Amino acid sequence: SGARVIIACRNLDKGREAIRQLRLETECEEKRIRLMKCDLSSLDSVREFAKTYLDEEARLDVLICNAGLAWAPDVVT
Repeated sequence: SGARVIIACRNLDKGREAIRQLRLETECEEKRIRLMKCDLSSLDSVREFAKTYLDEEARLDVLICNAGLAWAPDVVT
């Protein structure tokens, strides 16, 4: 039946562009990809993402965390 992909990002415009590109390259069905807001620098955002995910998604099989920083200023969360 294929994978369901959740793209979690803080910038929804960039997320929408990533989905557009992914759909062009893979020809996957729109219902197989979901965009959700999650700003990893905000614990409130992470908690809201987790609550929404648990309320609306049936399961999680694989998690790929592609968040990375280089030469970023110190931030306290």
